[in-house]
Amino acid sequence: QTCASSDLMAGAWKVLDKLYGDKDLVANKLKTQLKAIKPRGKKDPDIVIDLVTEVNNISLRLKTLNMEQILHVDNEFLSAVFRVLPSTSQLEWLKFEKSAYTSKWNAF
Repeated sequence: QTCASSDLMAGAWKVLDKLYGDKDLVANKLKTQLKAIKPRGKKDPDIVIDLVTEVNNISLRLKTLNMEQILHVDNEFLSAVFRVLPSTSQLEWLKFEKSAYTSKWNAF
C-alpha cells in the first residue's frame, strides 16, 4: 500500500463523510462486516487470498476513519477471521510465535 493509495482512500472517505456524515455509523458497519466475514473461494489458497484482501480493505477503511485501534483490543475480530481460515492455516497460526508483536492483530 502506498501513500498515494492512502491519500486516495482518505479523499474518498471525505466525500462519503460529506454525503453520509456519521463516521461512527460507517465504522460500526465495517466492524459488522469484519465480524461476519466469509470467504468466497473453495480451495484453501483461494480462501486465504479472499480473506487477506477483504481484511486489508476493511482495515484500511477503519484506519482512514482513525478507528483501526479497535482491531488491536477487541479479539472478536481476530476470532471471526480465524474461524473461517482453512484448518491448515489455523494450525499455523496457533503455532506461530506472537510474543514479539504488540498485539495479536499485528501478528496476524
